[in-house]
Amino acid sequence: MRSAAASPGICRACWASDLRNPASVTLALPGAGASLLLGLGLLALAALSDAPKPAEEANPSRPSRLYRLVHAADAPLDDFLSDEARGRTKRPEQHQDDRLYRGVSMYSSSQTARDIQRRYPRLGPWIASLDLPKAGYVEVHKTRGRDHYTVIGLPRILKQFVTAVVGMR
Repeated sequence: MRSAAASPGICRACWASDLRNPASVTLALPGAGASLLLGLGLLALAALSDAPKPAEEANPSRPSRLYRLVHAADAPLDDFLSDEARGRTKRPEQHQDDRLYRGVSMYSSSQTARDIQRRYPRLGPWIASLDLPKAGYVEVHKTRGRDHYTVIGLPRILKQFVTAVVGMR
């Protein structure tokens, strides 16, 4: 993430708020007694150094619908944070495959997601269904066992692809 120090003319609080609401950017102009609010929409996103970049081309072999275990019916952003984003120490398998550290686990089958939830209830009692574009702002990698995928992307982008959340019964 770009820091406010690396962005002259943008106050720290305004810069942080811009990341949560990329439809507007607040610029503190030197010598002007007030901030200028510019509604730049997608242009603002393109200006951010950490803005996700679309994939070069579509990958037709990967599933377009994946399932993620989440902790609440609204699929909170925290449920789309990777271990890297959480600042966790790498597990041994993550040293061998860095994608496992940078991404989140998803499954190509709702039944597999239910099976995993029964074995590891701490992962959350809800299953979010995500319809991911074949090309776009996320990386999808086939990893680990049957039906397991690792998806790398910004949590706010991943959450936009949630189409349904169902509770375990």
